[in-house]
Amino acid sequence: MESHPNYKDLAKELHGMSGFHQELAFQVYVDLKFAKKWATIQAQRISKWNRVVFWSSMDAIEPQDVLIPTPVSERWTINSLEEYFKVLKFPVDGRTPTSVVLAVIETDSNVSYYRVHRDLVKPPEPKSK
Repeated sequence: MESHPNYKDLAKELHGMSGFHQELAFQVYVDLKFAKKWATIQAQRISKWNRVVFWSSMDAIEPQDVLIPTPVSERWTINSLEEYFKVLKFPVDGRTPTSVVLAVIETDSNVSYYRVHRDLVKPPEPKSK
C-alpha cells in the first residue's frame, strides 16, 4: 500500500491508525478515485474512532456525501450510526449530514456502497378501499 503512487494523498490521515483501518480507507479511496472517478475526495480522520471518513462528490454538481469505510464483518446498529451522526459535520458549513454512505469492503476487496439515513421513517399505511 505504501508503495502505491497515491498513498501520499492519504499518508497524513492514515498515520498512526491500525494497519487494518489504513487498508480499508485506502481501498475505498482507490475505488472512488480510479474505478468510480468521483470528482472530489477529501479524507478526514475521526480521532474518536481512529478511522478515516471521506467527504466526496460524484461530480461538481452533486452535493457532498460522507463515506465510512467498513469491513463486511462490522456490525452496525441504530445506536452506533447515531454516534457517527453526532460527530460528523460537513467541513464547509458544520451541518450534520442527514445520511451517510457505508463503503462496505468485502473479503474479496470489492467495495459496495449503501446509503443510510439518520431517521427511521415508518412506511405509509395502505389506503383502504
